[in-house]
Amino acid sequence: MAKPNGKLMHASLQALCMPGEKYDNAVYGELETSGSCATSATNKLCGFVAVTNQQRLLVARFSMQAVPMGNLCFPLKLVKSVKIDKTFFGQSSVKIVINNQGRDLILNCQFANPMFTMGFPNQRENMDALLTVLRNLPSSVEDKSGTENESDTEIKADIVVQPKPIPRPTETIEKPIPKKVHKGPDIVAMVNREKEYVLSLCEQLEAKYGKAEFGAPATEAEMLQWEEINQVAIPEDLREWLKFSGESKLKGIPLEFYPVARFKKEQDYVVIGKRENALIGFLIENGRYISVENDKRKNVGQMETILRFWGYDAKELFAEEELEKLRPIIEEETLKMRQAQQKAKTSTSVKDAMEYFFAKNTIGALKKWRSYPKCPIRKDIVNCGLVISEPDRDGYYQWQPVEHINPVDFASIESKLGFSLHQDLKTFVSSYYYFMLDADMGNVSINIYPFLPTANVENYVIESFEKESYAGDYEFILNGQFFQLGGACIDGDDSFILEVNNENGEVLAVEYMDKKHIKIANSLYDLFMNSKPIWYEE
Repeated sequence: MAKPNGKLMHASLQALCMPGEKYDNAVYGELETSGSCATSATNKLCGFVAVTNQQRLLVARFSMQAVPMGNLCFPLKLVKSVKIDKTFFGQSSVKIVINNQGRDLILNCQFANPMFTMGFPNQRENMDALLTVLRNLPSSVEDKSGTENESDTEIKADIVVQPKPIPRPTETIEKPIPKKVHKGPDIVAMVNREKEYVLSLCEQLEAKYGKAEFGAPATEAEMLQWEEINQVAIPEDLREWLKFSGESKLKGIPLEFYPVARFKKEQDYVVIGKRENALIGFLIENGRYISVENDKRKNVGQMETILRFWGYDAKELFAEEELEKLRPIIEEETLKMRQAQQKAKTSTSVKDAMEYFFAKNTIGALKKWRSYPKCPIRKDIVNCGLVISEPDRDGYYQWQPVEHINPVDFASIESKLGFSLHQDLKTFVSSYYYFMLDADMGNVSINIYPFLPTANVENYVIESFEKESYAGDYEFILNGQFFQLGGACIDGDDSFILEVNNENGEVLAVEYMDKKHIKIANSLYDLFMNSKPIWYEE
């Protein structure tokens, strides 16, 4: 049966739109609802999320076999709170609490890593834009039941709404505990933080591209006069920028913000500047920003987002200079890689193959990003021994693998497992500690779960053989001993688990729901020698 894909995503979301309604920023991920949703027992499904031009959130939910499992459609003004976190693997985890006619409906979303969403175009860009919308929603919504049309407040979904229980006369009705009010992001502080970074980049760009132009600050009187004439409120973060510079022109990656007098009011948005060939404006209804090019619109979040993405692109203008500074380190790492490759070919050891893979991983990151490999890291594991830098502006840390030096009591592990471990696995879990490893082998993308110095090796091995969490009844797996190594994506399908067969050491991609398995490598040695870290180029 077909699995969810880009065509299904757009067809299902379009079906949820009202006449004249269009959606933006469709994102794929794992969805879970709790509260009063009449679907499956676990409610743990995949699906798609998008925001429409009529300020509604659309949620289409499916099983991995593309079986529809219920939809949600509701106005954004019914959102009571939004909490956005990062998972250990860098995915975006979002918890949305919705006011469902006086009851809370909770929607948990874990948006898929863009690396494994080849069937869903623009996952990263759409996810950034969608998260920007969610971050800037009010943290609480006043209950206006009875004061608005039902169509404005109704959540359209497969939902069973239970009546509120009537308290008995003898019961004491306790006063509800006041909820903490989350004020949401400080958009003024955010734009000021980006402004300082932009100014530092402008200084670096000056010698090659010319000096950036920053005009006199706009006065409050000028902004108020424009608002009064046009009957439109200027967003607070734009006001903050205008107070710094009434007109500005950034060089290198051309970006221009017009003075207030040149703002142009269109049908539903106001043009405030341009980036290269695209106009930049804000929507009159909600103050969110868009870019317009060839009559096509794209959500671009807040002023902070516009400046941040200009900074990303402008930084690339220094790529060659930064790379040249790193040339001695890259040459040193290249020498290590060649030595490790030769050693691994002679020894056929899993440990030596891992050393060769790590060297390629480091070289790839240095050439592509001008840094050692990076990943987002939870605060509680920052000091695990792998981190070698302070966090960058996006909260990512540089890291390097660490050799495993403590002896492992395999006799105890094998006694608890009830069987002997394959020698490749013994070598694998006693060689190195590392964060997530991502690589390609032809049409297969793999990710190997992290193994940290703080981990209990015995528990790590035993839990990697655990079968209770597996879906279905895949007999050849359940009756054998298979070590869960990570995940795999084959031709855009990221539902595979990466497994090592303890009997013969083969590495397999296993899909439990469809009951199929594909051999990826003859051994762990083969896997590390022949896979290519995602940023590495020959």
